[in-house]
Amino acid sequence: MNAPQSQRAPFPLPLVLTLLAAVLLALCTVLGLHFYSQLHGASAGAAAFDEHLPPAAMLPQAAPEEPETASIELGEGVVHFYFATGSAELPEDAALALADVVKGIATGQRAIISGWHDASGDQAQNIALATARAEAVQRLFAELGVSAEHVELRRPEHPEGEGAEARRVDVWLE
Repeated sequence: MNAPQSQRAPFPLPLVLTLLAAVLLALCTVLGLHFYSQLHGASAGAAAFDEHLPPAAMLPQAAPEEPETASIELGEGVVHFYFATGSAELPEDAALALADVVKGIATGQRAIISGWHDASGDQAQNIALATARAEAVQRLFAELGVSAEHVELRRPEHPEGEGAEARRVDVWLE
């Protein structure tokens, strides 16, 4: 008579495959971001922030959906910071979004920060909030070691907007 075989639970192959897929996805994301930053380093940053590109051409084509929290959108030659309603709090990855701008500043360019506000409601409060948002980005540059002489706050010609587009600060190089 054969000795009884020990009872083992079946191998959880679907769980292992799911975990492996998640690890591979995370690895591909990290490597993709690394190689993207390598490919679009200082030389691409300088081209993307061409001083001949007028600021009006750098405006976003369409604002993202109404965010509940702050968000960032990288456009051609401009970084768009979108803010939650009534807030001047930057998203956690704001410093990372400014990496190419900081590289451009190192080549002698100047960062321009411009903030928009909603046209409805109390105009003085809207302007104060737009200013607080632009100053939050300005403080971030200081935290990143950028001298104040390389950063300029500039009020847009038409600072009013609607929805998420009105709750934004744009940063570009000149």
